[in-house]
Amino acid sequence: MSKKSVKAKAIYHLIKSYVRASGKKKSLFIDCGSNVGQGFEFFSKYLRPGKFDYLLIEPNPVCINILRERYGRRNEVEILHAAVWTQVGKMNLYGTEISGDEAPTLGASIIESHNSRYYANDDSKAILVDTLDFAELISQQSNIYDRLVVKMDIESAEYAVLQHLLATGSISNIKDMFVEFHSRFFKEEEQHQYQELEGELMRAAKLAGTNIRQWY
Repeated sequence: MSKKSVKAKAIYHLIKSYVRASGKKKSLFIDCGSNVGQGFEFFSKYLRPGKFDYLLIEPNPVCINILRERYGRRNEVEILHAAVWTQVGKMNLYGTEISGDEAPTLGASIIESHNSRYYANDDSKAILVDTLDFAELISQQSNIYDRLVVKMDIESAEYAVLQHLLATGSISNIKDMFVEFHSRFFKEEEQHQYQELEGELMRAAKLAGTNIRQWY
């Protein structure tokens, strides 16, 4: 199945579920790892303004500037400059130097071993970014919005974040979730254990009541 058909099928189930919930209060789409808005552009075609507000979260300062230029004047869009994580603090963001200081980088990550299959990250080239407690953010937003939809593409931080959502119970506040896993970016000897973890996390999230699907 192609990536395009996987996305179409996932969106079909999401929209079908959302139609059944029509008439309720406004919903929120949270784009974790928004980069320069590719995922937001795709989802907002279906999750329309007026019914949805949008929260775009991105740690890369170059990408943040682009997001603000593109969407900063839209009242229904909030842009948050931070990395999605398990606690509030600061962490190194690796990989921003690959595309240069003025170009957006695909794959920048707060996980040092991300992309270890291809190269070793260098602390001296990392930049310090703010992190947020995503479980806490979800709990807060669930008090405001009737329905939360999350797209998560956070370059290997998804494993710890999903475990934290499950441990705190906050994942039950997320109705629909689309997650890109990154086991393929780790060293070959580590990939199998991450793939097994992906299955465990998907099963646990579904048991908690979240409609979770893989995103590509």
